[in-house]
Amino acid sequence: MTIDKIKHNDIEEKLEALVDKSSVNYVLNSLVQICWGKADHLDTNWQDHNAAIRWKKLAVKLEAFADKNDTL
Repeated sequence: MTIDKIKHNDIEEKLEALVDKSSVNYVLNSLVQICWGKADHLDTNWQDHNAAIRWKKLAVKLEAFADKNDTL
């Protein structure tokens, strides 16, 4: 098994544990907050407005998906 596959499996197990402890909605909303934070950081510290816009768009999409699936 390659290092990438081992790392992927480890991350997948950790995400599953987070979902089991809380909910898919909680994990998705946490990812939304991470996206907003990355967008702000890129915009403020690196003046990388294009990357910031992509992170913001991802945050909006994830938030909409989380809102539609708030019972999971």
